[in-house]
Amino acid sequence: MPRTLAILLTAWRTDPDAAADADALALRKFGRWCQRWSPSVSVEISAPHPPALLLDITGCAHLFGGEERFLRRVARTLRDRAIRCAVAIGPTPRAALIACVPGDDHAVHLEHPIIPEDRHAIHAALANRPITALRLDAATTEALHEVHLHRIGDLLVVPRADLATRFGPLLLRTLDRMDGSHWEPFQPIRDQPPPMALMELDGPDTRADSFDRMVDMVLADLCRQLQALHRRVREIEVRVKRNAMDTGVVRLVLAGASDDPVHLHQLLRPQLEQLSVGMGVEALCIRAIRTTRADDPQENKTTDLLTARLGRLQVLRVRPTTRWAPEASWKLVPTDAPAARAPHPHPHTPPPWRPTVLLDRAESISVTLVDTSLQRLRWRGHSMAIARAIGPERVSREWWSRGRGIDATHAAQCSRDLWRVQTDDGSWLLLEHMVGMWRLRGVWS
Repeated sequence: MPRTLAILLTAWRTDPDAAADADALALRKFGRWCQRWSPSVSVEISAPHPPALLLDITGCAHLFGGEERFLRRVARTLRDRAIRCAVAIGPTPRAALIACVPGDDHAVHLEHPIIPEDRHAIHAALANRPITALRLDAATTEALHEVHLHRIGDLLVVPRADLATRFGPLLLRTLDRMDGSHWEPFQPIRDQPPPMALMELDGPDTRADSFDRMVDMVLADLCRQLQALHRRVREIEVRVKRNAMDTGVVRLVLAGASDDPVHLHQLLRPQLEQLSVGMGVEALCIRAIRTTRADDPQENKTTDLLTARLGRLQVLRVRPTTRWAPEASWKLVPTDAPAARAPHPHPHTPPPWRPTVLLDRAESISVTLVDTSLQRLRWRGHSMAIARAIGPERVSREWWSRGRGIDATHAAQCSRDLWRVQTDDGSWLLLEHMVGMWRLRGVWS
């Protein structure tokens, strides 16, 4: 008999202002992550009940040491990732989903219940579950409560004809799906195959102009498919079937999504020119490996052209980081690297001010102080008066980067103070003070 593992997301927060498909997309993404335990994962969404995931684990539990160890492993993995949920295993998807809901008697409710396959055992195990665990509509649930039917066990002792007459066939169908008397459809997540365009020739062709026209036609077909799906491509794979030779493979990663066949051909041309056609080309296949939504912003096409000519690691862009140290507030990444997630702003911590120009190496300067105020500084042989000084901003080493055995005194010596100063000519500078030494870190242009 089939076995199903249910994951009930008890703390799922649904934004009423957001679109319903946004929640479905997030659940499908989580369902694909859960495919590490079973290839067949289904998403259960029935508002206002919390969503759930159903995993068909028939023939999978023995790979994890049995159902009990499998269930504990799933629960521990989700708990370690701060995912609040309830898990259970049952012979049917509906029975496993109902078992995730605790019964009226919490003292006898198992933390991770496993429901046996026998029909009478299913009724006995789920009899103390509330009516809401059946995930019926609000009108039917309210009507059941009006006649003092609050638990599933209360429904099992009522004649089926009376239930059908009073509450309709949906209630009986749900009870039958619970014990396996009625088959419940299981719709696993099926990812749409990536768009692909293929052209096959009757015989091998060695002419370069014919191969160039083949690339144009196949790319145009691929871009028409992408536009029909409202998608743009970020990575494509070209396979060239050659006569008496191995299949030639060319991969292209774009800095920004595109659905322009002319632009894609310009990017592929340097690599295709280096590909030997041998005794002739017999077939050409271009597949979109990675795509994005059509409404995502597009990168400058010049960036893609430079990357195709010079190489992926030769064209870089600056990406900000979440670190507060000026020299660590940015890093160079390839143009096709994913964008960094914006950090969640803290209401009591304003963002740090950083100069537009950071020096590769901080330069030593001398600063004249009167009492505790900054008066003058000398940099590269020039003396400048300080008209305004803002600071200090204390920057310390991150706690996770400190090695073991470093005491508080050594940690304090690694700390530094940042000052924003304005000179008498209106220039703004970023100064760094550390253990009696002043250095210039950057300037505002």
